[in-house]
Amino acid sequence: MAAILDHLDKVSVFGPSVVALFLILGLDWVFTGVHTYQEWRGEAAPLWRVFGAVVGLRLPNWLGFLLFTVTLTLVLWGVGLAGIAGWLPCVGQLAPHKAVGALGGFNRGAASRHVDLALGPLCSGLPP
Repeated sequence: MAAILDHLDKVSVFGPSVVALFLILGLDWVFTGVHTYQEWRGEAAPLWRVFGAVVGLRLPNWLGFLLFTVTLTLVLWGVGLAGIAGWLPCVGQLAPHKAVGALGGFNRGAASRHVDLALGPLCSGLPP
């Protein structure tokens, strides 16, 4: 735990605070979980149907649920843990450049998802 708090002290304005660590991680995991639920229960269709329509691929429901709901959520929670705590259960403490890379990958993934799923169809004349 000392190494995780040391990492948090280096990358956060909150310093080495256990409360801040659990609050930030908890908020990350809750927001990811709620967002995943919203995408799964989408207004017209779940995320894998929308993604499949954009790229021209039809995924079976069981595979779409496994990839886009379960796997994507676990990966995003892992990336959040790596970036915020600088630690992963299967690896241990991460080097600072890997933790920063995890945060960069998380932000890049969110940005590219918005571009691909919202602006891509819009530029093609389709509704997002």
